[in-house]
Amino acid sequence: MPDERRGQQDRRQRLEEVELERRSWNEDHPMARLEVLREKIRRLEDDVRDSRDDQVSKQEFEPVKRLIYGLVSVILLAVITAILALVLSGKMP
Repeated sequence: MPDERRGQQDRRQRLEEVELERRSWNEDHPMARLEVLREKIRRLEDDVRDSRDDQVSKQEFEPVKRLIYGLVSVILLAVITAILALVLSGKMP
């Protein structure tokens, strides 16, 4: 999660930098607009590359998935067992 926040902050900072550059140029000049667009495209491409690096493969995720499902199953089994014990013992509040 900290990496995601840092990535979002980096993107915001990049966009702010581009906006400051754009404001400093004469907006009517076509080359100024073209440069801003080129820079935004470069940064978007970098962001796409970075997001691909952050993805987890299915093989890497499978053990984590099994562990979490197992823990949830144990917790649910404990809750169901406790409810059944209360019902069968007749000590319902």
